[in-house]
Amino acid sequence: MALGYIVDIQRMSVRDGPGIRTVIFLKGCPLSCIWCHNPEGIDNHIELAYYKDICTLCGMCADLCGQKAIEIEPGNARNFQRNKCVLCGKCIENCPNAALEKVGRFVSVSDAMREMLRDKVFYEESGGGEPELQHEFSMQLLREARKHHIHTCIETCGYGDVNLFCSLAGNCDIVLFDWKESNPILHKGWTGVDNILIRKNLRAIDEKDVDIVLRCPIIPGLNNRKEHICGIAAIANELAHCKEIHLMTYHPYGQSKYARLL
Repeated sequence: MALGYIVDIQRMSVRDGPGIRTVIFLKGCPLSCIWCHNPEGIDNHIELAYYKDICTLCGMCADLCGQKAIEIEPGNARNFQRNKCVLCGKCIENCPNAALEKVGRFVSVSDAMREMLRDKVFYEESGGGEPELQHEFSMQLLREARKHHIHTCIETCGYGDVNLFCSLAGNCDIVLFDWKESNPILHKGWTGVDNILIRKNLRAIDEKDVDIVLRCPIIPGLNNRKEHICGIAAIANELAHCKEIHLMTYHPYGQSKYARLL
């Protein structure tokens, strides 16, 4: 059975698809959106998070680090050298204030299902991160959820192999598809890739007879333009199974997460 690399499993979510859902946040995304509010989900490797506000600079982490990746400098400043860290976890385990956290863990399909089934009476099931990057795990999880008659959903940026997307969509009741920018040149500037493949994959998923919700983050000063809003309407009108368009208001909550990642 496949293992998934995840950031978190969030229960009782009401913002990621219809109903009350359990959201599995996968780790790894092929895009690098400059407005991303979940930066801990971009890289597909373990990361270390540091909560500066609760750190007392006691120095225990520095004393324990055999790689000398952590130093407490004069003036009570903490210096972390990421290139020396081997993520052994000693600093995390021994921090008296829980100011350090490892971001990312492996989970089996059975463990994820066990967590989801705790709230089956309330909810439906959803996903975060990019499921196409962990296709085998995502596919097995969707199939297991369906065996338990759980409503299934993925959220995707749409960038990847069209066949993998279609196979995932074929096991979903609904697909939340991110449409970030209609202009392919601007899309590349803000996310790292253009939207040509994304548009192709959106149309391919539409042909699978799966309900689609377009999720469109609106970022002040970037894509809150008439051209883009008209582009959203145009692509929606091309789709046979687009049920809703969600205009997602930008919020700055992710900024503190960027500051925490070491």
